[in-house]
Amino acid sequence: MLPLHRSRPGTRPEWTVQPSSRPRRQRKPSSSLTTYLWTAGAIFALVTYFLYRTLSNADVKEATVELEKLYSRPSPEYCLRKTPPLVCGHGGDSSDAPPNSARAFQTALQDNVPCMEVDVARTKDGRLVVLHARELAALTGTSGKQVSEYSWPELSQLRWGDSDEGVVPVKPLLQLLQPSLQTIILDVKPTLDDNMQPTDLPVMTSAVAALLREVPCPNCIVWGKFDELALALRQAVPGQSVGYVVMNETAEVRSAGWDVPLRSPEAQVTALHYAMASTQLLDLLHAAAKRVIVWTANAPHMVRLALDAGADGVVTSYPKMVQKALMQRRDACLRLYGHAPVG
Repeated sequence: MLPLHRSRPGTRPEWTVQPSSRPRRQRKPSSSLTTYLWTAGAIFALVTYFLYRTLSNADVKEATVELEKLYSRPSPEYCLRKTPPLVCGHGGDSSDAPPNSARAFQTALQDNVPCMEVDVARTKDGRLVVLHARELAALTGTSGKQVSEYSWPELSQLRWGDSDEGVVPVKPLLQLLQPSLQTIILDVKPTLDDNMQPTDLPVMTSAVAALLREVPCPNCIVWGKFDELALALRQAVPGQSVGYVVMNETAEVRSAGWDVPLRSPEAQVTALHYAMASTQLLDLLHAAAKRVIVWTANAPHMVRLALDAGADGVVTSYPKMVQKALMQRRDACLRLYGHAPVG
């Protein structure tokens, strides 16, 4: 029995428990309780494991089905085209490197990717750099910023993860890519205000035009979301191929008129968001003598949509996947229809 004592003399009796000097004997759970706990734990672990495997297998099965459709089920229209679409690496090859990094571009070059899209932004002190707002946020750890808020000395100090790689200037990259690629797409990224309107488009246009005069690039296409860019560049650099972006993802985009497919008559190329790709729309654009390059198709169903709609090119962060799809589709076309795109 545990001894009791009064807490304070002269007050109302309040009793507390004093610990005994004798060691306490631990009660062991009964063997039936132990068996129950082990059984319940084992059942829980098995259920969790099988749920995980079921969900994982469902994801794997869905991805496998989509890849099978991409590789083995080309549309008759795709198989009857004369040449396969152009494969463009979005910021290089992002399979194992951040987009717009030197390693991503080097990987794409080594894999003989024939086309690359390069995001072009301008620093506060006027340097053209290869950078998108997404990569800027990843590099700085701060979202909502634009490239024009940083100077080149500030950006040049940033590094991708633990590597020694930093932000790439546009000029040396263009000099590296231009002799090796069939096509280079310069996607111009001006500074935007809160209403998604450009604040420095004339300055950006002048800077890009000066770059193209310094590094002539007959295999370059320059495009952006604002039609004024295409018109101004055609005037500043006669003969330069230009394009405009078509997309309808948000209400803001639609209110800006970017969802209108036929506009910018001086542009030869339409950069079409993959979600809008359809045979009817591409037929309309082709009838207007527009070359259509679909962006950014990063999943098998997106690539299949672009290819079967009749895209002239596909921009993707994973160009090796699309290159493999073109090879597999060639064999499937020959087997199914006796004809396949050649080139």
